[in-house]
Amino acid sequence: MSKRYFNWKLAIVLLIGVVVLAATAFGLRQWQRANRVERGLRLGSIAYDEHRWSEAASQLGSYLVVHQNDVPVFLKYADAILNIRPVKSGNIGQAIAAYRSVSRVEPNNV
Repeated sequence: MSKRYFNWKLAIVLLIGVVVLAATAFGLRQWQRANRVERGLRLGSIAYDEHRWSEAASQLGSYLVVHQNDVPVFLKYADAILNIRPVKSGNIGQAIAAYRSVSRVEPNNV
């Protein structure tokens, strides 16, 4: 019987390829997430200034998922949610949660 042969060079090259692929995928995910967050802030601020409340709340909410200590954006988000018509009880709950987050970050902010 012949002795089995294991190709170590191929195994090392494949392992390096998998590591490079994983690092690239992780880096692209982080870059896309940061890009989406910054775009949410920009578009949300524009929509807020133009009184498009539903879009402003959606875009600012996507920004606040990552930046949870940004008080001015939290206040804009809560205001946009309260200005959405027709008023829904879920919207009021979200606005209250946003105001609670503001008071947790800045206890002196009334």
